[in-house]
Amino acid sequence: MRLKRALTLLAVIVFLILCGVNLNFISENKSISQPKSNENQMLRVLAPYQSRLQQQILKEIAKDYENQAENVMVEIEFLNREEYKKEIAMRMDSGENVDLIICDGAIMPALIDMGVFQDMSRHITVEKKNSIRYQGLWDSVKSNGKYYGIPFTCDPYVLFYNKDILDKKELSLPQDWGELVTLSSNIQEYGSKGFGFPALTQDERTAFYSCMLYSMGGNYRNINREGGIQALDVIATLKTRKNIPRDIINWSKEDLAYAFAKGQVEMMANSLSSISILRSTHMNFQPGITCLPGEIKTSCILMGENVGVTAQAASGAMDFLDYLYEPEVMERITYAMDTLPVLQNDHYRMKKIRPDDGEKLADIFLEEGYTIESHDAWFEISAAISDGVYKVLDPGTEESKEAISAEMHEKVKVSILEK
Repeated sequence: MRLKRALTLLAVIVFLILCGVNLNFISENKSISQPKSNENQMLRVLAPYQSRLQQQILKEIAKDYENQAENVMVEIEFLNREEYKKEIAMRMDSGENVDLIICDGAIMPALIDMGVFQDMSRHITVEKKNSIRYQGLWDSVKSNGKYYGIPFTCDPYVLFYNKDILDKKELSLPQDWGELVTLSSNIQEYGSKGFGFPALTQDERTAFYSCMLYSMGGNYRNINREGGIQALDVIATLKTRKNIPRDIINWSKEDLAYAFAKGQVEMMANSLSSISILRSTHMNFQPGITCLPGEIKTSCILMGENVGVTAQAASGAMDFLDYLYEPEVMERITYAMDTLPVLQNDHYRMKKIRPDDGEKLADIFLEEGYTIESHDAWFEISAAISDGVYKVLDPGTEESKEAISAEMHEKVKVSILEK
C-alpha cells in the first residue's frame, strides 16, 4: 500500500515538472515568435522660424534623422515668437507632450524658471562646451551653475546698407550712433527713408534698444542713466528728422527686409538671417553688411536661438539633439539659415547676395562679441523696455525721454527684484 502511494506521488510530481517545463517552453517560444512592435516613437519639436527656408532645412534634417533612426518620427511645429510663452505654458498645463524646444536665447532663462527644461549638465561635457565657437552664448542656457540647453544659432543684429548710394555720395559707414543719424539724413532720397529697424513686436523693439543701450555703456539695471536716455534720444531724433518710416511700429523683421530690398529704406538694423529674404528678391542695388555702430562699447552683441530638452521629453530626444550637433548637420543648418557658425569646426560660407563685407563678420564677432545679461524676468523686462520705445515712436507722446527712461528703469528694477 505504501509502495503504491509512493509511486502515485512520484507520478504526480513528474507530471507537474513536465507541465512546468512545457509551459515555460511555450512561453519562451511565444516571446520569440512575438513580432516586434512597429509603433514609432514620436518626437515633437517647437521652433520659432517663420521663413520658408528656415523651416525647410529643419524639416529636411528631421526627415534625414527618421531615415537613419529606428522607429522614430520627428514632428516640428513652427510657432510665432510672440506666442511662445503662452503656448508653452498652455501645453505644460494641459500635459501635452513636447520633447525639444528651440527658442530665442533671451527668453530661455525665463522658460528655465518656469520649469520647462530638464537639467542637461551631465550631457554638457568639456568637449561639448569647447565645441561652441562663441563661448558667450552659453550664458543664456545656464541657471544656478546648471545647463539647460545648448546654443543652436548665432544670429546677431547687424547693419545692412545700400552700398551704391554710399559710393555715389562718397560717404563712409557710421562709427557711432550720432554718425548713423547724420548718414540717415544724407542718404535719404525721395520715396525712401534713411534708416529702419524692426519695431512690430515687443522683443524686436527690445532687441534694437538693447544694442544701443549696451554700446552706450548702459545695462538693464541703469536704464535711467546716460546710456539709456541717449538710446531713446537717438530713436526720437530719427523720428523727428523723419529718417525712419512713420509707421515703423507696424514693421516686423520680415517687413523691414522686404522694404530694404525694394529701396524703401537705405539702411536697416536687422538680424543677419535677413540675408535669406534679400536673396529671394530682385534688388537693383548692391547691398553691404557690417556691424552696428558702437559708442563706448561695440554693438557686437551675440544673439540667436538655443535648444533644450523638456522635463517630460521622451527617451529618444537626447539622441536627436546629438544628431543636430553633428558637424555636417550643423553646417547645413548654418548655411541654410544664413547665420554665423556655432561650432568651432564649422567653415563659414556666406551665400553672396552681391559682393559685400559680410565674410568678415564671423571673425569680428569672435573677437569683439559679447552677451548681454540674461534674466529669468525677461518677459517683464522686455515688456517695460518695449513700452518705452513705443512711447518714443508714438507721434502723440509728450513725455520727455528722461521721464520715459525713468519709468522703464523702475519697471525693470521691480521685475528683477521680484525674481
